Amino acid sequence: MQVHFSYQHGSSTPQLEKIIQDNVAKLDQLLVRFSPDLVHLHGLIEFGTNAQVSTCSVNLWLPTAQLHATEQGRDLGVALRACFDHLKEQVKKHKEVLRREGEWKRKRYKAEKENKKLEIGELHLDGRQQLREYLDQVLPQLRVFVERELRYQQMNGACDQSVEKDEIVNLVVERCLGDHKAFSGDPTPFHRLLKEAIQALNGSGEKGQRPGERSSESPASVSSPQQNAADPVDYYLSTLPPEKRQVYVLRALEGFEYDEAAQVLGRLPSEIEETFQSVSRKVSEALQATRRSHDEGHSSTPQIQ
Repeated sequence: MQVHFSYQHGSSTPQLEKIIQDNVAKLDQLLVRFSPDLVHLHGLIEFGTNAQVSTCSVNLWLPTAQLHATEQGRDLGVALRACFDHLKEQVKKHKEVLRREGEWKRKRYKAEKENKKLEIGELHLDGRQQLREYLDQVLPQLRVFVERELRYQQMNGACDQSVEKDEIVNLVVERCLGDHKAFSGDPTPFHRLLKEAIQALNGSGEKGQRPGERSSESPASVSSPQQNAADPVDYYLSTLPPEKRQVYVLRALEGFEYDEAAQVLGRLPSEIEETFQSVSRKVSEALQATRRSHDEGHSSTPQIQ
């Protein structure tokens, strides 16, 4: 797991470092199924003044989801522990979702063997029922993907704030149910769901502006990362055109191989790999710049051009 914490209006203490180390160790135990290179934990600790409480915020990036927790309190140690507890509960719930998807795949395989004995009309009906059952299992993961992409678009002003994740998800479900026979026979149904979601998301931008991409305004005209997100990587990804950001998200957060991401995005695997490597370098630069800024005693997050 790659871990990075930054601090505002104060600096780290041995007590805070111990709390972070203890809870990172517990998260590692919960996340043994994920590759450590694809798990990122970014935290922001903001020290309160006499009139304000302290705030702890953590983002956990997994190959299959992005989880977030925030806690406030006068006692910073208590708030930080509560923040980690909230995050660990989310991890446990997410693992339950992943286990249910595995159970659905096994159940589908058994049902397909039994369906070979049925008439064509019955197969058609069972395919639709199986699709609904599958959607019930994977829609939480799809909602996370849609919510994340909408947040990026809204952070850079490329998407109307009125667009909600349920609108996109409902549109995707409607399309899949409308062509359930083809969808049920797809060997990678979740890939197809993401492909439909990306098409819907990339069409949700403001009229006259390419979805997910700012107009000719300069980066300085976009609100600061402190206003939008505690995570410098989130802020940097929000400034990218959607075709670059979605490559990184599919590979780094959803855990897709290059050929799988190419299938979803309709591009060549070599193009996907080249784009991912380029964005990954910029993400590393964003984190390094944040660390340098913290070491020099600055609380602002540098912007990556």
